[in-house]
Amino acid sequence: MGTLRVCLLAPDFLPVWGGVGTYSVEIARELARRVELTVVTLERASANDAFSRERMEEVLDHRARVEVIARAHDNFRYNASFQLAVLRRLPVLARSERFDVLHSQHAHMPDLLYRRFDRSTPLVRTVHSTIAGQRAGIELAQRYGGGLDTSEHWQIALEPLLRAAEWLTLRDAEQFSAVSHYVESELRGLRVPRSKIRVIYNGVRTDRYRPDAPGRGPLEESLHGPLVLYAGRPTLVKGIGVFLDAIPRILEDVPTAHFAVAGSSSSVIRSLTEGRHLPTDRIHALGRVPHEDLPAVFRSADVAVAPTFADNVPFWVMEAMSSGVPVVASRVGGIPELIADGKTGILIPSGSSGALGDAVVSLLRDDGRRQAMGRAARTEVIDRFTWPRAADETVELYRATVRDGGPSRSNVPAPAPSP
Repeated sequence: MGTLRVCLLAPDFLPVWGGVGTYSVEIARELARRVELTVVTLERASANDAFSRERMEEVLDHRARVEVIARAHDNFRYNASFQLAVLRRLPVLARSERFDVLHSQHAHMPDLLYRRFDRSTPLVRTVHSTIAGQRAGIELAQRYGGGLDTSEHWQIALEPLLRAAEWLTLRDAEQFSAVSHYVESELRGLRVPRSKIRVIYNGVRTDRYRPDAPGRGPLEESLHGPLVLYAGRPTLVKGIGVFLDAIPRILEDVPTAHFAVAGSSSSVIRSLTEGRHLPTDRIHALGRVPHEDLPAVFRSADVAVAPTFADNVPFWVMEAMSSGVPVVASRVGGIPELIADGKTGILIPSGSSGALGDAVVSLLRDDGRRQAMGRAARTEVIDRFTWPRAADETVELYRATVRDGGPSRSNVPAPAPSP
């Protein structure tokens, strides 16, 4: 079929690391070695470390072309402005570059307007989660108790509109890439045909996240006791309240333990700990950790926790596993597809601070078991969750989409279907 020309729509890109942003950057790095790649993205005007188009292309080793079509001034409403920019700019770009495949992200639906007017190029859509799945997680977290953050309030307020947009986008793609079998089941529940869904797991940079990663963790020289790491967003749905409520139970049996929260400022942590009567000298807010320092943060932990109410294949869980750190995580979404309970980590019921505390204590009091579990976790990641593997499977999906969706825009004839 020849080298494919692919357009990746990526409203979350550099310098965004985490979630869909991590996916877009890392899959682009690998795809650029396999296809002729154009990344259509925006520049984040408010970012402390803004990336120009030239810097983005440098991160991609100058193997891909980056087209900046908009600027972001916030963390939520920019989606609408990016959709308008795609509607205005992509038709011209698609005609000049003669793309074989468009690759979009369901999380932001950047092609929502564009696909209403142009369906000439086959579309692959990666689905990280669904609106219904996100809302179910919010409802479970609200039963536990606590306040929602701004993005969660917006999700609830805009749910009817988001569901309508989701309904449209789930019916205009030729193929879907689901990041887990759990997401595949959600798509099947939304009446997407099984034949249009391919499960392709996210990956991890195992060369970066490893037990001997260079650098020093931010607390390594000052702590005299084991470290428990929470590296998700400090939100109700991600289980920050469950984590904080488990701390007294952990300190009962491991009084020397310390607890770190990555990505959160001291003021945020103070507001979350008010009324919980927790020892503030044991809880460390690491703030926004520079991307280059993240491997040392994970490597320095003894146990990582992910007490989330809703998730699929969280990057921070896989990054901890790749670093040789066992993870105690909720048995929700796609997490059981990552963690083999009792072998590469421990699965607990969502919303149970008691179960979280008991599991962490069991690992902190048994060095041999904890270290063996960490080694098994890294082996699991190397065997199943790498970016080269994800990119290879994604290119296979592109080729199947071009073959089944019509002749390639680059006029390369499609092969005959297998008998």
